[in-house]
Amino acid sequence: MKPCSSQSGAPRQNPGEYETDTDGALAASELRYRRLFEAAKDGILILNAESGMVVDVNPFLIDLLGYSRTEFLGKKVWELGVFKNLAANEAKFLELQAREYVRYEDLPLETIDGRLIAVEFVSNVYHENNLRVIQCNIRNITERKRADVYWEMGREVLETLNGPEEWKDAIRHVLDIFKSRTGFEANTAFIAKPFTRSELAHKIHETLDLRKDPA
Repeated sequence: MKPCSSQSGAPRQNPGEYETDTDGALAASELRYRRLFEAAKDGILILNAESGMVVDVNPFLIDLLGYSRTEFLGKKVWELGVFKNLAANEAKFLELQAREYVRYEDLPLETIDGRLIAVEFVSNVYHENNLRVIQCNIRNITERKRADVYWEMGREVLETLNGPEEWKDAIRHVLDIFKSRTGFEANTAFIAKPFTRSELAHKIHETLDLRKDPA
């Protein structure tokens, strides 16, 4: 049996076939989105825009913050202590809700084990299946910030060592730079000892290595 044709001679598509094709394309699109969501190397948090309740969270954010999926789902965003700097209470959430787009270049978040990490936070409001949702994209910039601190500290150290100060005063100044930039109380015992510039460079690298988190 041949398919029905229109007056132009082209096969006429059965409405049921059209619906099946549409449903299949929609399912494929949803599957692609889910795979991207699961594999993303940034954290993604989906909120109900009306209630502030977490409706989805991706594996990267779970690993980054240390909370389980069940600890996220069904909670209001202000009930999650990790987001206290973003939405500490319902009133703060309403501010987020009212804006279609929010971006924070450097937002501190606290992990479940008490570590502070720096993140870039971007949220967008959109509609999904007649539901208004907020998608929050969260990128970990802690290492980038640490690198910036070390670079700036190195610049200050070089300026000090090449400046007009007496050698011992310059070393004390360098130790002050370490403390102000890293919070690390450097050992001052070695400043009374004579040492070469290469030995000083070794001391600098040694001090920076002490500030690195274990792998």
